[in-house]
Amino acid sequence: MRSAVSQYRGVLPEERPTHAPTQPRRRRPLPIDDFGTGYSSLAYLRRFPIDELKIDRSFVTGLDTDTYDATLVAAMIGIGDALGHRVVAEGVETTEELAALRDLGCQYAQGYLFARPCTFDECVEFLDDGRPGPR
Repeated sequence: MRSAVSQYRGVLPEERPTHAPTQPRRRRPLPIDDFGTGYSSLAYLRRFPIDELKIDRSFVTGLDTDTYDATLVAAMIGIGDALGHRVVAEGVETTEELAALRDLGCQYAQGYLFARPCTFDECVEFLDDGRPGPR
């Protein structure tokens, strides 16, 4: 399993842009954050050029003991895989959660198990040294 670095959070607009840019621009990856909760509607999978689904932490917590959450997470991973999207589990805090996610086929995870949120300089140091991040 690979860990994921979250760069930004945003809210999707209600409608697609009605005009095309005059010059081609390199598109940044577009994730659906907190997938499965709030404003992360399944309709966004059709309406926007999504690259990544980030499974909300509320589904990851207790994943190793709650079969209902495990079923939902497996379905989310299946949707992401079937559509060719990267799937990232958010809020992974225990090795048991990580093992359960691996068993379900999730390839990316982020959370306190890997590192606490950090400044840019701490992140660069972590990536350069390959040592555990701020905890």
